[in-house]
Amino acid sequence: RQCAAVAVIENPYAGRYSEDLSELEAAGALLGDLLGRRAMDALGIGSWDVFLLAGRYTLLEQTPMAELFPACRAAGTSIICGGPFNSGVLVGREMWNYATAPVEVVDKVRQIGAVADNHGVTLPAAALQFPLANDIITSVIPGPREAGELAQILEWFGQAVPGAFWIDLKNAGLMVPEAPVPHGA
Repeated sequence: RQCAAVAVIENPYAGRYSEDLSELEAAGALLGDLLGRRAMDALGIGSWDVFLLAGRYTLLEQTPMAELFPACRAAGTSIICGGPFNSGVLVGREMWNYATAPVEVVDKVRQIGAVADNHGVTLPAAALQFPLANDIITSVIPGPREAGELAQILEWFGQAVPGAFWIDLKNAGLMVPEAPVPHGA
């Protein structure tokens, strides 16, 4: 192919300022579901080389494995994984889906973090490396905001994450059992 088509889903909150973020917080999960559905819809109207999927295939969420990834495989469409840190909650920040993380997300992050601690793994290293184990993922865009963050991301990417860590996550029900993981665990 000689050109690429890009489908843009307008973010209704872009460019808006508000001190009351309750509307955005309430829309976070719905917006994530909408993005996955829009990608599925796009498969039905065109031939796509790649989709950028932000924050939907992470240590916290592997829902695209059920429908989107099989449909993309069948269509020959690959995925670029954006937002592997889920807006920062997987690197110790309070944000998830561009809003304050709800209690159930914070609890799951703590549970995953406890497994990571048991294996001497830094949670951001696991979060960064996880998506690339799935053969449909061609790239990961972690989104550093400055040079120091880029250096930290490169360090996390080089950290060893033992296979037993992934096995324990699956055994604890903290990730989809079928999710491919680094080192084939």
